[in-house]
Amino acid sequence: MNLAAAPALTLPTARRPDRPVPAAEKVQRVVYAVAILFPVVAFGIGRALAPPIKDSAAAQLAWWAAHPGVHQAEAVIFPLACVLSLLGVIGLARLAIGRSPWLALTGGALALAGWGTLPIWAGQDNLSSIIAKMGASPATAEVWTQFNGSGTSTYLYIFIIGHLIGPLLLGMALARARAIPRWSPIVIAVSIPLHILAFVTGTWYVDPVAYALLAVALIPAARAALRSGPLPAAPPA
Repeated sequence: MNLAAAPALTLPTARRPDRPVPAAEKVQRVVYAVAILFPVVAFGIGRALAPPIKDSAAAQLAWWAAHPGVHQAEAVIFPLACVLSLLGVIGLARLAIGRSPWLALTGGALALAGWGTLPIWAGQDNLSSIIAKMGASPATAEVWTQFNGSGTSTYLYIFIIGHLIGPLLLGMALARARAIPRWSPIVIAVSIPLHILAFVTGTWYVDPVAYALLAVALIPAARAALRSGPLPAAPPA
C-alpha cells in the first residue's frame, strides 16, 4: 500500500532582531542629514544678507564696506557649506540610486557641478570685501566688474543649471523610490522660477524665499538619510 508523504511540518519562524547600527554608520547618517540641509539654509541666509544682485559696482562695494561683519561670518560658514553641499548631494543620490539609478545619477552629477561652483562665489565676496577695505576707486571698481562679469560667466551658467535642475531630478528620484513624499519635488519645482525671477529682477527677498522652499522640500530627504542607508533595489510602483 502506498502511503502519501505527509507534508513537512513548518515551525513559525521568529522575526530576526534588527541589526544594531554601527557607530560609524550612525555618524555617517547624521553627516548626510546635516549636509543635505545646512548648505541650503546657509546659502539662503547669505543671499538675504547680501546686496541686491543688480546693484552697481560702486553700490555693492559701498555695501561691503558698511557690513564687514557679514564677510567675517561668511569666511567661517562658507567653506563649511561648500564641503557639506557636495556631501549632501552624495547623500541624496545614495538614497535613491538603488531604485531610480538614472534619475539619481543625472541629478547627482548636475547638482555636484552646480554646488561645486560655490568657492567661486566665496571668492567673489572676498574680493568685494578686500576692495571695499582698500577704498573703492574707478580702477578697482572696474576690476570688480570684470571679475564678476566675464571672469565668472561660465561658472554662473554651470551654477544655474546644476543647482536648479540637479536637486529637482534628485527629488524626483527620491519620490519615485518612495523615500520622500510626492509634494517634495513639487516644492523644489516651485522654487526654480523664483531663483530665476531673483536673478532677472534683482529683488533681494525672492532668492531667500526660494532657498527656504528648497530647505522645506529637503527636510523629508534629510530625515530619510538619518533613518536609513541606501534603499534596496526594487521596481517602483
